[in-house]
Amino acid sequence: LSGVAAASALGLGLTGCGGGQAPQAASKGDAADAKTEDYTTKGKNEHLVCGVTGKLIKIAPAIVADKLGYFGEEGCDVEFQQIALNDAMTALTNNQLDMDLFGVVPACTYVSQGAKAYVFGGTILNGSEICALDSFDRELKTAADYRGLKIGVNRPETGQMVFKEWLQDAGLDINGGDVTFTYFDNDQGGFEAVKKGEFDLYITNNAQGFVQRGNGIKVVATVKQYAGDYPCCRQNCSEQALRDKYLSLVDFEVGVLRGY
Repeated sequence: LSGVAAASALGLGLTGCGGGQAPQAASKGDAADAKTEDYTTKGKNEHLVCGVTGKLIKIAPAIVADKLGYFGEEGCDVEFQQIALNDAMTALTNNQLDMDLFGVVPACTYVSQGAKAYVFGGTILNGSEICALDSFDRELKTAADYRGLKIGVNRPETGQMVFKEWLQDAGLDINGGDVTFTYFDNDQGGFEAVKKGEFDLYITNNAQGFVQRGNGIKVVATVKQYAGDYPCCRQNCSEQALRDKYLSLVDFEVGVLRGY
């Protein structure tokens, strides 16, 4: 993917999340017009501070790109920092962190509350597994097969949004009428609830089915098999990074694509 194509894709992706809008140049005649610059042509070779949480498999393309030197080859100087999710989103919206590699749910949540955060790319395709006890033997081929099930959900998981949309499009009531969803902020609590019989299924990161092997848990389906391909974890950036480091964000995106 050329830098020009990536820049074009980046500009489209930056139109916001949850109704957020990317900053627009002032119109002609506006008093601020003389002070407004086209930020999409600036910000090359800037230092990017990127927040990551835990050891998510979904950020693997970025880690590969870093280890193989792709960011450096693209002229992108990236510093990765381990940081808690809530701390990262707060820092991002306060312009204390340039970008992060988390799911779209946290960004949408903050944007819906009026915070300024921008989505400029997707880190990986798909990524959500639907897990159950080893003894679970219900066939899950159609949306109707999910009727009556209690489903636990890892809250930040993008796939749960796509899955619920698929159920709704099939005519199911996902607010307790046909299917019940309950959110968890960590996988440990979600899997424990499934093991105790409190939930039939649990939607989580696509690495967890592998991790839980031998613990009485199996993968019974993936969101992709119902909804098709969808972008999973997102690359979110601060308003300051958007305006002052735009071309460095483009270079980061090219590096991630090469790593993928």
